[in-house]
Amino acid sequence: MNGGADADRKLPEGFERRFWKLVLLLNIGPIGIAVAFYLAVFRGTSDLFWASLAGGAVALGFAAREYTVARSTLVEEDEG
Repeated sequence: MNGGADADRKLPEGFERRFWKLVLLLNIGPIGIAVAFYLAVFRGTSDLFWASLAGGAVALGFAAREYTVARSTLVEEDEG
């Protein structure tokens, strides 16, 4: 892709853990929202609907936070 220019680049401490946490949250969020949509269409709104919707939204919120923190650590690593 870029000719291996970043092959020697070191990642910040804990970056791999943060990456997999982000992957997990980005998978849970849409699934929770999809389950909530299914429940709303076929079963109506219930406590499980609201729990699924809230769980999906919270997971996506945490994913956004993790991405922001990971991105800022990469930028700091590049600058310093």
